[in-house]
Amino acid sequence: MFKVASLLMTPAAKYLMLAFAILFPLVAANEYQVYVMATAFVWAIAVYGLNIITGFCGQLNLAHGGFFAIGAYTLGLLTATMAGVSGLPSWVRW
Repeated sequence: MFKVASLLMTPAAKYLMLAFAILFPLVAANEYQVYVMATAFVWAIAVYGLNIITGFCGQLNLAHGGFFAIGAYTLGLLTATMAGVSGLPSWVRW
């Protein structure tokens, strides 16, 4: 397990994951796959931030969940208000 984690933390792996995140909407078969991948990336960012706070620092921080909730609420409002814009796929409205 340690070797896999150290392999994923190399700069080349980070650039590869970033390129995958940027190029995935262009090669996905449908919008549902893009939605699932975007949700996975959002949760990965939240979990990574929580891991830094609780794992490395050993602190219990409830503000992290609050900021995540505010971001989710804002995303919901923006998606609902931009739903009437025709011609835009859902991943662009994100």
